[in-house]
Amino acid sequence: MGACHLGVPSARYDDVQLAVHEALANALEHGHGGDGARPIDVEVARGEHGTVTVRIGDEGAGTRRSPGGDPDRGRGRDLLHRLSDDVAERSTSSGTSVTLWWSTQVAGTEVAPWRG
Repeated sequence: MGACHLGVPSARYDDVQLAVHEALANALEHGHGGDGARPIDVEVARGEHGTVTVRIGDEGAGTRRSPGGDPDRGRGRDLLHRLSDDVAERSTSSGTSVTLWWSTQVAGTEVAPWRG
């Protein structure tokens, strides 16, 4: 299901696609160490109050960038925050989830989802 089916304004399609791709890549690399056989859960929902939510979960305990680490790494979180209206991360001993939100509002008017 594409972002347009959920009512995300067309100006935000690329943001949604890139943020979800980044979150999935992080789940695969950091959550599972590149083991493509381990599950990654993805939930997509259109909220009652003009929002689209994507939650991506894995079995990893999450990672934190260490000070003085590789300067070419660690930009994913910043990217997620720049591309999404809101981001929440939750790590426990049984896994990590990242939840991304986007508004379907444009200048105070909700965009209706495409029905095809």
